[in-house]
Amino acid sequence: MKTARWMAIHMVGLGMIGQAVMAATYYVDFDNGNDAAAGTTKETAWKTLPGTRNVANSDWQSSSYGASVVVRNTVKVTAGTTFKIKSGTRMGAPSLGRLWISSAFYANGTAAHPITIQRDLSWGTGQVVLDAANVVIPSYYGMIAIESIDCIVFDGAVTNGVLVKNSSFNGITLKDAGFNGSQLKNLEIYNSSRANVMVQSLDKGTPTYIGGVVLDTLFAHVTRTQDDTSGNIYLGYAENSYIRNCLATDAPTGADGIHVGGGRNIWIVNCITHDNGEQGIDLSRDGDYKARDDMYGITVRNCIGYNNYKDNLDLNSGVHDVYFIGCIAWKTTITARGDGNFHIYQGTRGTNFWINCTSAKGADYGYGFLWNGQLSSVTGAIPPGNYHQYLINCISHADTGNSVLIESDYAGLAYQVHYINSLFSSSRSGVVIQQKTTAYTAADIKSGANGWLGVSCLSTDPLFVSVQDSWLLSNLQLQPTSPCLNGGAFPFRAAGAGNAATIMNLVPVVSGLDARRVFLPGDVIAMAEAGTAIVASVNSATQISLSAAKTWADGGGVWFPWSGTKPAIGATYSTVTRAPPPHAPTHLRSLTAP
Repeated sequence: MKTARWMAIHMVGLGMIGQAVMAATYYVDFDNGNDAAAGTTKETAWKTLPGTRNVANSDWQSSSYGASVVVRNTVKVTAGTTFKIKSGTRMGAPSLGRLWISSAFYANGTAAHPITIQRDLSWGTGQVVLDAANVVIPSYYGMIAIESIDCIVFDGAVTNGVLVKNSSFNGITLKDAGFNGSQLKNLEIYNSSRANVMVQSLDKGTPTYIGGVVLDTLFAHVTRTQDDTSGNIYLGYAENSYIRNCLATDAPTGADGIHVGGGRNIWIVNCITHDNGEQGIDLSRDGDYKARDDMYGITVRNCIGYNNYKDNLDLNSGVHDVYFIGCIAWKTTITARGDGNFHIYQGTRGTNFWINCTSAKGADYGYGFLWNGQLSSVTGAIPPGNYHQYLINCISHADTGNSVLIESDYAGLAYQVHYINSLFSSSRSGVVIQQKTTAYTAADIKSGANGWLGVSCLSTDPLFVSVQDSWLLSNLQLQPTSPCLNGGAFPFRAAGAGNAATIMNLVPVVSGLDARRVFLPGDVIAMAEAGTAIVASVNSATQISLSAAKTWADGGGVWFPWSGTKPAIGATYSTVTRAPPPHAPTHLRSLTAP
């Protein structure tokens, strides 16, 4: 499928099946432009982007642009082309329909030379608005639909710079099979009937994943259908992709803030979800293919979920090799028992990690590891075994149920949960951790009684600045006298000394902890006695490269920057002398930023 399309594109370049427009910059004014004009200056701007449909979706708004600069099916937009949209202009009924970026008007962009559609901040003022009210949106498409075209960058230029709203189906759709490399950036997507943003492979059956997609600084809020595929942001069978700096809120009952259904090597970083009708962030095998093991290798880092109806951060249907790092889960709104702030449901097929995470005010348990309710088709897909789960430097405090609840109800399937330098102080009827039939109390955790095998764990008040019944009034930073300060373990230590070196080998605190799922190029890390460094690349599970030469001692701790002698326990490393974590921002900030 993809190979044939690439061959066709190369043939275009050879003049065998038409021509491609030379890369250039074109200007678009939805209010006052003219598609017959040259399009090369603000004064000669086009009225529409190539691929714009009419309101009834019965035809293209224009088939030719300029003096045949772009002609449907004949002369196509090619790699490196940039479209600049006048700020403050509006696309929608009664004069304009949806935007369909397809092979009718577009050749592929490339990673080095994408096709960019961007708001022009120097031309006009205010949001660019794409309003789908009274526009015919076909089923499973969006007001913006990118289909089988690589490396499209749709960029609002500033936070919420472009608004897409009121779609009768999806707000934005991105569909392909194989590498795509498109980016959606600085957009607000609002009030879609189904998903606000839908990224999905065109081939789920094989599957052929859609790859290289980046969703960056999106504000997706309010959807209107009760379904996993109708949440704010949905990825289906994606790989090597990123969701970062996104805010997802107010999906209805049964719909998630961010849902990843089928995927591998996905990063969800610096995102906030709140007040959604089911999970905040939900990682799950695709509902049509739950018996397949095709969902693994996911990192959720520095994310916050609060006031979501069920689980704030959920992993279900056998997903594995998942890392939750530096995340906060605060208060689910469901009143029934059986859902946690951090939650595994319907089992897992392998190892997962929770590192420097904080759970507070959950309606039930803080961290849940459940087999119960497992679908029979998934049961057959998860072989018997002991599946190791690690809680490292984590907190559960002020949750209504147990800090940790573990159930393994199916024969031959068992969780092996390991507790390292963590604090557990939530309890139901005096039980802090319910590990199948074994109940651990605070006294057990403190003294090591009753077979408790946790390493350097606490059961006491973490001394947050303030834990209230409202997220806006709470502050989960640690007071200066908190027992969590300097209480954490280093997830990695240096394996051997370095003298003006750039290659650092690592020893993980537990076997299987993989640096490739923890660090990204560009991350600032700290090394004991050697200051900070920038990660240039992650070479293997136990090796990173630094962007500048550093000197360090053998065995020194390696982690994201910390205060004091060791990392703190929990998701917030800072004390009251620094700014509180974000609550309900219009744009995102790092949990650890000053």
